[in-house]
Amino acid sequence: MSEVIVEVILPKFGRMQEATITGWLKGEGGRIEEDEPLFSIETDKASQEVKSPASGFLQKILVAEGETVEVGTVIGLIAIPQEVLTPREKAFLSATPPPGPSIPLPLKRIPLTGMRRAIAERMAASLRESAQYTTTMEMDVTQAAVLRSAKVSPTSIVVKLVARALGEHPLLNSAIVEDEIVIWDRKNIGVAVSTGESGLIVPVVYEAEQKSVEQISTIIDELAAKARSHRLTEDELSYGTFTVTNLGMYGIDAFTPILDPPQVAILGVGRWIEKPVAVKGEITVRTMSVFSLTTDHRVVNGAQSAAFLKSCAEHLVNSDFI
Repeated sequence: MSEVIVEVILPKFGRMQEATITGWLKGEGGRIEEDEPLFSIETDKASQEVKSPASGFLQKILVAEGETVEVGTVIGLIAIPQEVLTPREKAFLSATPPPGPSIPLPLKRIPLTGMRRAIAERMAASLRESAQYTTTMEMDVTQAAVLRSAKVSPTSIVVKLVARALGEHPLLNSAIVEDEIVIWDRKNIGVAVSTGESGLIVPVVYEAEQKSVEQISTIIDELAAKARSHRLTEDELSYGTFTVTNLGMYGIDAFTPILDPPQVAILGVGRWIEKPVAVKGEITVRTMSVFSLTTDHRVVNGAQSAAFLKSCAEHLVNSDFI
């Protein structure tokens, strides 16, 4: 019986123009079913698995792992039908003699490709092309801490707080677009999520000012789960106007966040910790947290950054942003 050859083509997702093949989930000769994940890709926005267009056997891999190709490229061939083939074994052996004791040996090599490379280039460009500085303020989050539960995370509380404060300080919800400062009408808050070795990724909570803390917390949990399993869509990573990054779970108090261009502001949140504080001449225990605000001095000056943090502090004490 003659076989039918089906081309495996790199599909287009969202606005992507190219992608890096990060892995083949079947070896040559392996049996594959239609809609079964066949290979994984990484763009400058996200990572995801791609399903097989047909059932059969993976006859040929045309684009190897680590290679970057354009949308529409034929990257493999599926044969229908044919006998089961034994997957080809590949051995990676090194005959390199051990170096002298003063020379370090590579423990691991991680290709700087796909999303990792895009993040590296984006962060380096951010520091080169903007006038970044960081302002810090210790916040009394005692009232907000009462809201913490299994359904409400500190990050979701801060996202809601930021959406409220941006309404009072709209310049921080802006971007430099060509020769203009564009102030956005919606508060689309990006939330930094760690994906392990691939680095940080920033999915977006759209129109946070219109959502409750509970809704924001649910959305963040869903986006974080999709980020760690490489299932985020490009739309879920686009159109952010301000970013929140939280390192409090690692015991960090203060740090210097780097702007996600073209945004002009990013807020870093430290751990929430109980400590003795002087209040009206008396020592009492309060829950405190350091907020670190990085802004682009081309748009936001020091006084404006300080005013934004002051508004956040006042709303936290009054609990009037929920």
